[in-house]
Amino acid sequence: MNNRHFINNACFGCDSVIANHVHDDVKIPKMFKGHQYEYSILRNFVQYPFYPIKMTSHGTLLYEGPVTLCACANAKYYGGGYKIAPHASLEDGLMNIVILDQIKKGLIPLYIKKIVSETLDQDKHDHVFTVDEVDVESQYPCNLDGEEVKASHYHLEVKKNSLNLVVFDN
Repeated sequence: MNNRHFINNACFGCDSVIANHVHDDVKIPKMFKGHQYEYSILRNFVQYPFYPIKMTSHGTLLYEGPVTLCACANAKYYGGGYKIAPHASLEDGLMNIVILDQIKKGLIPLYIKKIVSETLDQDKHDHVFTVDEVDVESQYPCNLDGEEVKASHYHLEVKKNSLNLVVFDN
């Protein structure tokens, strides 16, 4: 992305705000000890202003408008261990894009449940695209595999067969 490499996910929307600020609070309430990501969801979602994005792939408009979350996933899981893209694969040369429209803030527990139960893709407010490259315009910085990246335009492209692993058999 923009001459930076990533393996797992790039996210835009409230998910990027949550990931970009998950380690900001050193004083986490006792009830959230060991659940820092969930605390960040609650703390950041309340104040989230629903940033708009514009997303195109090969010149075709995929989405334009405010988002609750937007994950460009090369793999199934992202922040907090949430399985945002159950059908994503590191081996297919494609990224799965999951976008959740702006929702009422009171519905966030329902949508967390849908993500955990892998039923988000059945919701009318969810959009899923499978592409090999995408351009994203966003006012807010994205989160790229846990790192905040600031730009107004992002170009993400899958480089097929560019990661090779050696696995040793015990």
